[in-house]
Amino acid sequence: MTKDVTLERTVNTPTSQISVDIEDGGLVLDFDAETRLNRAYYIPPLGWNSLAVKLFLRGEHKDIFVPIYPTADSTAKDIKVWEIRYPPDIETDEKYLATEPMAANKE
Repeated sequence: MTKDVTLERTVNTPTSQISVDIEDGGLVLDFDAETRLNRAYYIPPLGWNSLAVKLFLRGEHKDIFVPIYPTADSTAKDIKVWEIRYPPDIETDEKYLATEPMAANKE
């Protein structure tokens, strides 16, 4: 069974990307400099809700994962880097901070 869906949104930023939630996953719409649809990607629910898609394509969690590269004046889109802002009350676990492998217990 197919379902007709109408989406109305004005695109006024050249080379912009829009993420759209739909019932079964999501769509990523990529526009060129003339605001014409350049590419459209369907992402199924499992991928749509993954952290990688939320950060890289949907731009979510900006209060925790702060984008630091590319900078605003850069046109690079191939790679993105985030600074992670941990909550102040987080507790550290030394085993995850080790820089050398732990010696195995030999008996």
